[in-house]
Order: sequence, then structure tokens, then C-alpha cells
Amino acid sequence: MTQKRCLFLALTSCFCFFFGGCSEDPHLRKVTGTVTYQGKIVEGAAVQFHPVDDMGEPAAGMTEPNGCYVITAASAKGGGTGTKPGKYKVLVIKKEKLAPDPLFEKLNSREIDYLEYTKKVQERRTPPPNNKALKSLIPEKYALLDKTPLEFTVENKRLNPFDIELTD
Repeated sequence: MTQKRCLFLALTSCFCFFFGGCSEDPHLRKVTGTVTYQGKIVEGAAVQFHPVDDMGEPAAGMTEPNGCYVITAASAKGGGTGTKPGKYKVLVIKKEKLAPDPLFEKLNSREIDYLEYTKKVQERRTPPPNNKALKSLIPEKYALLDKTPLEFTVENKRLNPFDIELTD
């Protein structure tokens, strides 16, 4: 009876390992933290990790309503998160939202058809309000790879917390 139980457990473990999928890549290390600017939580910002050496791998995440982020590398499979150990330059990008184009809104709500829309766009002769460059809501230096003061080394340990405090 004991031999059958051990065989059952061994087969079940193998089945779960091979067919159940593995959500964590053993080569990736979890990176998480909170982004604040002038002491306030930053929601909806892109956080990007760019490798400085050949060891790392590009990775990115978005801040949640509570300012927290989790980095995910492009190679992460099966819902895993993290990036490879190495030294990284870190970018934080937060731009204003696009203002809706009133003319496009009319097209979208079917108040006008596509031909009328294109005609009015040509008559307008100015770009729609959302065609302008979007204003950064945090200092621009954090969005530029050659100017960001943020650097972080992902170590070969399970969790790498990295809170980011942005200043002017």
C-alpha cells in the first residue's frame, strides 16, 4: 500500500510539473516597488528597466492606483514576472491623457459619416487637439535614458524591492 501511494504521489508530481505549466521563470528575479513624486503616489506611469550590461534584459510595468508596480521581462512566460539579474537604468514616464477630438467623437457616435468627417478635417486645416505633443506630468529627465538619475541593480535573489521617489 505504501509503495502504491509513493508511486501515485510521484506520478502526480511529474504530471503537475510537466503539464500544469510553470508560472515562474527560474532565471527571472521579481522587481517591485512604489513610485511617488513630491511625496504623492504616481498612478498610471510606465516603469521601464533598460540593461546597462549584457547580463540584464529589458523589462517594464505600469503603476497601479496605489503607486505599486511589478516589472515583467519580454521573455517572461506563463504569467511569470521579473527580469534577469544585472545593472539597469530606470525610466518612469507619465504623460497627460489625450484630449478627445470633438469631430472624431461625432464620427464615433455616428452623428456624421466618414466622408463628412474627412471633409471637415480637411476644412479645419489645423491638427486635432490630440495631435500635439503630450505634456509630461513628472520631470522629463526621468523619461530620457541619457538623463535619468535612476539606476538599480537586480540581484540574484528572489525579490528585489525598488521604491522610486521622484523629485524636481
